Amino acid sequence: MQTIISKLVLNNFRNFSSNKFEFKANQVLFCGANGVGKTNCLEAVSIMGRSPSLRGDEYDEMLKNDALNFSIYAELKNHNFLEKIAVKFDKSSKKKTYEFNGEASNSKRQSDLKNYLINFVILTPQIEQLFILGKSQRREYLDKIVCDIDLTHQSRLNDYQKLLKERLLILQKYRNQAQGEKWLDIIENNIAEIGISIAFARIEAIDFFNKAIASFSSNFPKTFLEVKGEVENGVASKSSLFLEDFYRAKLKANRQNDLENFKTEFGIHRADFDAIFCDKNLSATQSSTGEQKAIMISISLARAKISASYKNQPTILIFDEVVSHLDNQRKIHLFDEILQTNLQSFFSATSQDLIPKQKLQDLEVVEF
Repeated sequence: MQTIISKLVLNNFRNFSSNKFEFKANQVLFCGANGVGKTNCLEAVSIMGRSPSLRGDEYDEMLKNDALNFSIYAELKNHNFLEKIAVKFDKSSKKKTYEFNGEASNSKRQSDLKNYLINFVILTPQIEQLFILGKSQRREYLDKIVCDIDLTHQSRLNDYQKLLKERLLILQKYRNQAQGEKWLDIIENNIAEIGISIAFARIEAIDFFNKAIASFSSNFPKTFLEVKGEVENGVASKSSLFLEDFYRAKLKANRQNDLENFKTEFGIHRADFDAIFCDKNLSATQSSTGEQKAIMISISLARAKISASYKNQPTILIFDEVVSHLDNQRKIHLFDEILQTNLQSFFSATSQDLIPKQKLQDLEVVEF
């Protein structure tokens, strides 16, 4: 049995003062005109997951008007550990806190339980445009895929970013690099070690992902995912020791340049991500807009299947305004495939007319 959210209660969140929603079906459609709060509901749901929320906004931006705090409460079914979860944010302390099964949670327990939270696989109109956006957005999406496979990946990424900032501060402090040589050697060694770990995790996850995609039967385009990066390109043929030495040497050689530009020019934080449309052997960046949308749906469905079936993680799909951009046959394929996964899914649309009539009966419609 797959995890589902059966109740959602919002207080002082975005445009909601005090609202309660109860869900009886696996597929839920939030329906209404633009600006009524459909995406806000999807965002509230996503905040209870273990990954960044749908929009990625700061929490104080989510407060309704001049409210001093907000809360999101949900009841779950078929979760191994959680029956109730609440997320609260206080403006004065700027802290987000959790309650699990009705009990307040300290930071250690939050950390222990974070990996048991729901994995929300999210597709929005912005993500649909992933392959016409910049490298940083594509790389961020790549790491979301890796986090589906490797629950420790985000922690490594956070540590890596801290090390990059620390190195730049040391470079600034010791402009005569001979004085800071010892500290720079230590920090660069740490950057190289964790950077190589991230590179290997990316390649291993994408390899696993590609094998899984190849095994899936789908009406959406088959894709082959690639990681493009100077470090990642060496993973298949070079040892980790060789790559760490190479990484350290590059960082050392770039010290002066990085100091002048105040950014680290080399590393796994410069990698790129691509998807090959297998039917045409064509990069997603060169595919049509319609093909790119279909590719992103295919990747999202594969992520959900892998998360739920291979990794046995509680998984829920979130599709914001996705049906608005598909022809009728694609919509039918989408709902058919989601039904086959047996995963709970939340959609938003401006009108029920956007849903194929033969599929509307499978949806629980929440009108705004």
